[in-house]
Amino acid sequence: MIAAKASGVLRWVIIPTAGAASTSLGGKRYNVGASLSYNAGGKVESLSVAPDTITVKPQPQLTLDYFLTKEIIADDAFTSVIEPPEPYTLGIRIRNSGRAAAQSVKLESSQPHIVGNDMGLAINFKITQSFVDEAPAAPTLLLDFGTIAPSRNRVGRWLMESSLSGRFIDFSAS
Repeated sequence: MIAAKASGVLRWVIIPTAGAASTSLGGKRYNVGASLSYNAGGKVESLSVAPDTITVKPQPQLTLDYFLTKEIIADDAFTSVIEPPEPYTLGIRIRNSGRAAAQSVKLESSQPHIVGNDMGLAINFKITQSFVDEAPAAPTLLLDFGTIAPSRNRVGRWLMESSLSGRFIDFSAS
């Protein structure tokens, strides 16, 4: 609400749909205007905002595909011998099927967690190495992919170890 004799600012955020730029790399021009209605002293007032031209440029369109090792080899909780862990991979492919480059792309994975563990044993996960494409990256959950050009893929992977053997039966990302 704007007080009497005060002023306010109206800002629009226009979010184009995926195909709004058409197939042109230069984008597509649109005329955008508005009709505003408001209540002033109990009376409804209306005004029209003169149309202006905007250009909707192509957008990136990213698809994420995850890859996960099914069998994790590490210590077997049912034996007295402590077996050493073997590294396994959690991988990601980011595909840009849009007509514009995706800039400053970063992806942060969550730490894997155990959904069911009948013995109640603590299972630890450790990232030993990370890669973007084939280049080494900081061994953290955050990968920096930089720019992903149109019609291109970038891949990342985390090399991990677990304290106990097991099997991944499900994976979800949001």
